Amino acid sequence: MSGLTTLGVMGEAAELREDERARVLDTVLGEAAGTPVVVGVTGPVADVVAARSRSAADAGVAGLMVSPTATLPLPEAVAAAATAGRPIVI
Repeated sequence: MSGLTTLGVMGEAAELREDERARVLDTVLGEAAGTPVVVGVTGPVADVVAARSRSAADAGVAGLMVSPTATLPLPEAVAAAATAGRPIVI
């Protein structure tokens, strides 16, 4: 295995509170034992994406995964995620 992803857009991640997202990420990073982790940071507005991205980068993720939403076009979502300085998967 060369990497893991968590908190993508096809599951319940959009329904989680920020403290629940942090707990999921902490658990995955702890269990990954050095395996690179890419975390989903998609959100309804750029400020949320930027905050999630910076928090994930501070936690030590290898990369960020972002998708457009009905309220946030892809270019704005990517720009917000890029503030964290980690590679981005679209």
